[in-house]
This record gives sequence, C-alpha cells and structure tokens, in this order.
Amino acid sequence: MSNEWLCGVCRKSIDGDYGAYSCNKCSDYVVHSRCALAKDVWDGEELEGVPEKDYTIQDVKPFDMISEGVILHFLHDHHLLLEVNILYDEKKLCQACDLPIYEAHMSGISMKSTFSLFYGGTHHKQEKKMAMASLSICFSTRSNLPLYSSTRHRNFVIAAMSEDPIREWILTEGKSNQITKISSIGGGCINLASHYQTDRASFFVKTNRSIGPEMFEGEALGLEAMYETRTIRVPKPHKVGALPTGGSYIIMEFIEFGGSRGNQAELGRKLGEMHKAGKSSKGFGFEVANTIGSTPQINTWSSDWIEFYGEKRLGYQLKLARDRYGDSAIYEKGYRLIQNMASLFENVVIEPCLLHGDLWSGNIAYDKNSEPVILDPACYYGHNEADFGMSWCAGFGESFYNAYFKVMPKQPGFEKRRDLYLLYHYLNHYNLFGSGYRSSAMLIIDDYLRLLKA
Repeated sequence: MSNEWLCGVCRKSIDGDYGAYSCNKCSDYVVHSRCALAKDVWDGEELEGVPEKDYTIQDVKPFDMISEGVILHFLHDHHLLLEVNILYDEKKLCQACDLPIYEAHMSGISMKSTFSLFYGGTHHKQEKKMAMASLSICFSTRSNLPLYSSTRHRNFVIAAMSEDPIREWILTEGKSNQITKISSIGGGCINLASHYQTDRASFFVKTNRSIGPEMFEGEALGLEAMYETRTIRVPKPHKVGALPTGGSYIIMEFIEFGGSRGNQAELGRKLGEMHKAGKSSKGFGFEVANTIGSTPQINTWSSDWIEFYGEKRLGYQLKLARDRYGDSAIYEKGYRLIQNMASLFENVVIEPCLLHGDLWSGNIAYDKNSEPVILDPACYYGHNEADFGMSWCAGFGESFYNAYFKVMPKQPGFEKRRDLYLLYHYLNHYNLFGSGYRSSAMLIIDDYLRLLKA
C-alpha cells in the first residue's frame, strides 16, 4: 500500500497488514486499527491526534456483553463473535497491544472490517478507496480500551463473522430493517436482560450463558397462556432459541413502564379475571416442566389438587432440602403435614386456574398508562389461592384483595390455607438462598401440625 494514504490520528502511512477504520457517518475519516484501539485515540475534527479539552474520557466500560461470547463494542455498530482456543501464531497480532494472539491469552475477538482510506490527508471523496482487512484483539487488552465523550467518529463499520440468532430473528421475522441501539437493562440473579431498539419496534431479550432453551421455553409457554386470556397485560413472547456459543435466549415484546406503582385494585381485578378465564380441561399441572427461580417445577398433570400440591410442590421442595442440606427434620415434619392437610380443603370447590406462579413485587410493574403488567412467570394450572403464595414480598393491600374477591369469590377456610401456600415459596427460598428462610418454613409447618393435631 502506498505511503500516501495517511492515518487521521498518527498521520503515518496506513499499513495494509493491519487495516484501518473509517467512520460510517463521516466519510472523510480513517485511522489505523491499532490507533483506534490505543488509549490515546480520539475523535476530533482536526484529525491531528491531539485531543481538544472538550473531548474527555468517560468512566464507562468499552463494551457490552450481549451473550456468551458475543459483545457490542463502542467502536462499531455490529456484534463481535468470540473466537476461542487460537493456536500460537507469530504472524497473527493483536492490534491493541501488537503481541501475538495465543492460547495463553485464552481467547480473542476476530472480525472483518470494511475500511476506507484518504489520499494525502485531503478530504475529497473521489480519492477514497475501499479495502478489507482482518482485525484481532486479545482479551488481555480489550478491557482497557477507553470510551470518548465525542460521538462524531465512533460508528465504524465492522460486521460479525458468525451467526447471531437474536439479530437474525429481529431483522427477519421481527420485520425490522436496522437495530439502532442495544442497552443492557440488568436482570435477575439468573439471566441477563437487554433492550433492542430498531427502526420498527423494540424488543426485550433475556439470555442465559449456561442453561439450554428448556427454561425459556417454559417461560414462553406461560407468557403465551396468560397473553391468550386477554385479561392482564403480559409481554408477548416471540422467539426462544439456543445461542451458538452455548446457553439460550428469549425475545419478547418490550413494554415501557411508567413511574407509578399504579392501582392495586386494578391489579387485583385483572388477576382475578385471568384466573377466571384461564382454565384447563387436563387438570392440575402444565404442558411442560418449568422453573421457579432456578428450581425445577414438576408439572405432570393430575386430577387431584391436594395430591398435586403435596407431591409436586411441597414434597419436591422437602426432598430437595433433605438431599441438599441433610435436613431430615424439616423433611419428616413436612411430610406429616402433607399426609394430614386434606381437612384444610373441606367444602372448597377447586378448579384448575391459570396461575402466574411467582407473583411478587419484582414481577409486577405498570405501563405508561398505569395498567398492571406481570412478568417472569412460573405458570401452571392450580388452585387460584396458590397465586398469593408470594404475598409476603408482594405488598398486596386491602384494595387488591377486595377487587380480586369481587371477581373470584373468597372460599370457606381461605385464611387457614393462606400459610400453606406461603410454605412452598419459603421452602424454595430455603433451597435457593440458604438457612435464613428455614425458620419461617419450619414455623409454618409446626403451626399446622398443632392445628391439625398431627
């Protein structure tokens, strides 16, 4: 490559062995790959390599982890896919540190970069040329890359080398032409969550780096079942799949939440409407096993609610506590309760209603119109009262219950059964988070054993 093609940062000739970047929006700007990744790179109008005072480094991470092995870097608009177990190759250098990429660095990023060059520092479009070059960045240097406050020359054109199923779905079945922004919006203790904005719509995406699609398939079926009742608002699920680097994802409707906690009476009324509308002819259970947090929920169909709740809910959690902690005391007492709890359901008509399954404050929100939205379900068909099992951290008030019982009338013995449904979730928290929840579970068991004289 001729020496007359210069870098806008260091003003030295472009080396074709390493390639260069050009700005996607500012067609007269080009820099070396290594200059673009160096700590002193900047994006200024004069292209002299010395930043003006207005251009300062922000304390922001240089990339977002989209999923396992896939990142979105601040230097470009497209995803980069991780290339693992690269053998030592003296000729394959990292353009950030100029050292060979090899197995001791664990891994690196590899992608194709379209770049343009300008002639002698002039800004005439007819003198631009196009070329292709490979770019590799080792992980020992990528985390040290800075982010600049100026956005004038940040949009470099770099395309990922391998398939991104999330992007592919959004740009095909999602009927979008361009992904304009991807923002991390946190997540729970299990999954990562992102907001994908496009020219047509917005999507909410959850990813998990280690668990296959089965978990998200259960969530999607639950969301779809609740959505089909046309009662309370839930995000419509669109797609579940596996990630090429392992793990899984779910794409669903993005709902913009409002700042208000909304109307509890409306939440109670709409939850009652969902329970009333969502019925199953197959009995108690669900189409697939799913999860409550990260704990499996066994949903094999049963015609008997007391048997289902005793074995598939309380019994499963008690066995888990015994096997995980060696807790034979809670196991033995808990099974005594299961064997004697039938009297708590005398004169009660129990229909298999569609339940959210994990209804606590973190899974309840309100949209821009203050309409209630319920999220992250652990759905199954069960006794409607079981959906109050997380009320100890849901903040349901009197207006909630009054509105609910106008739709689904309170049945005899409701207060006596209330703690029985709390017990399932206390046991699950004990198994998930440790002994801090054991005493609450044991207290409920002991109280029922005294009440039932068992």
